[in-house]
Amino acid sequence: MDFFEIFKESLKFPIKDFKWLLLGVFLVLANIGYVLVQLGIGNNGIVATISLIIVVIFSLIVYGYLFSIVKTTINKSDEFPEFNILNNFVDGIKIIIVTIVYNIIPAIISCFLLAIPFAEILATNSKTLLALNSSANNPAVITELVNKILTPEVAATFLIVVIISLILFIIFTLLETVAVARLADKGNFGSAFAIKEVWRTISQIGWGRYIAWYILMIIISFIIMIIFGIVGLMPYFGLIIAYLIIFSFMAIFNARSLGLIYNEKDN
Repeated sequence: MDFFEIFKESLKFPIKDFKWLLLGVFLVLANIGYVLVQLGIGNNGIVATISLIIVVIFSLIVYGYLFSIVKTTINKSDEFPEFNILNNFVDGIKIIIVTIVYNIIPAIISCFLLAIPFAEILATNSKTLLALNSSANNPAVITELVNKILTPEVAATFLIVVIISLILFIIFTLLETVAVARLADKGNFGSAFAIKEVWRTISQIGWGRYIAWYILMIIISFIIMIIFGIVGLMPYFGLIIAYLIIFSFMAIFNARSLGLIYNEKDN
């Protein structure tokens, strides 16, 4: 299946079944805090607490149901999966765990890299830092001291660290996406964390093909989100309509598209 077929199929899929509207209802509940704020009733402490609980529960259900769409797509089914609230909830927890693990690795590495220029600053500018602390009410002095600390060398080091961190997060995001698909395919929770196998799966799809698919998916999702933002600005019920129809459409499109590109590993 070529790119155009993948995206054409993914864009047509959401409207095949009324379940995409039911998912939209769940998405409204998963974002009920924003909806209540737009309606002007989200500032009460009790309401905010209850809405937070609703957000957590239905966010996990939504993640789990989208995961089931990835799974049925990988299994070559063109039908919408049935909602199973308990299974969807459990699958949603699994997706959150996978996301945390794949993001915590680059986060730890990035923090370690950031510690290097910070350590250099502390070692070579201890007196300047003390002076900075004692000059909290003097903007001119603060500016002078900051300029003294942030030398071109230190700024260059920070820039390099930021670039490396960004690259790491991009790589691990690419890995995480296929890890979720592998979990849907294998049904084994550990399969999502077999990074060598995840890497091999992407190689089977083709790194160039996979990255091109990912970029195109982001572009299409961005266009849909612009429409979402415009509709969401409508007073009172704008966000409800946006989540019910537009966001649910985009979420199903993304899940279907992931399953289809994952199946390209067999071609």
